[in-house]
Amino acid sequence: MPIREQWAKPGTGNPGVGVDVAVTPTIVLEHNPRRRYASFTNDSDAVIYLHCGPGAALNSHRRLNALGGGFEIIEGQNAYIGVVTAIHGGVGAKRLCVEELEG
Repeated sequence: MPIREQWAKPGTGNPGVGVDVAVTPTIVLEHNPRRRYASFTNDSDAVIYLHCGPGAALNSHRRLNALGGGFEIIEGQNAYIGVVTAIHGGVGAKRLCVEELEG
């Protein structure tokens, strides 16, 4: 089965633009049983906290450092197909680049 590229939050803009993370938990990827890979890169000036599940919280889960911090979900290593949420403690919206591959 071929892998095809999917992007976070369909309908939010051009592919690869990313997701705006708020100061409240923000869904950055929906549950997807066909997920084989996902990558998250912090493209903002604030730390973003990523959680594999609902309810991301400040100062817990996976810390993505400002200006390039990242995390990957890889099938066969740390496979996770559920909802992924993120949060930050700065001001305004912060950009998280998200890519998802499914097969």
